[in-house]
Amino acid sequence: MSDFSTLSKLTAEYQRQVAALVDRDNARHIMDMHLPLDVLNIVEGELLPVLQEVMEAIEWEPSDAELLGEPPMTSSELHDAAWKQHVSTHN
Repeated sequence: MSDFSTLSKLTAEYQRQVAALVDRDNARHIMDMHLPLDVLNIVEGELLPVLQEVMEAIEWEPSDAELLGEPPMTSSELHDAAWKQHVSTHN
C-alpha cells in the first residue's frame, strides 16, 4: 500500500472518529460534557475543517477545464495503444 493511500485512509478514519466524538459530547448536557468547551470549540472550528481540507486535497481530481481539454489517457488506453503499435510494427 502506498503512503498516499495510507494517508487517505488514516485521515478519513481520524476525521470520522473525531466528528463522532464531538457529536457525542455535544449531545450531553453542558455539566456532563467530557471535553472542556474551549477544546471542543477548537476541534470543531479548526481541527475538523483542516481534516476536511486534507480530504478534499487527497480526493481532488482536475476538471476538463483544468486539464485544458480532454483528460489524459488512462493506463489501460496507453497500454492498448502501445500493444497495437507493437503488433503493427512486427507484422
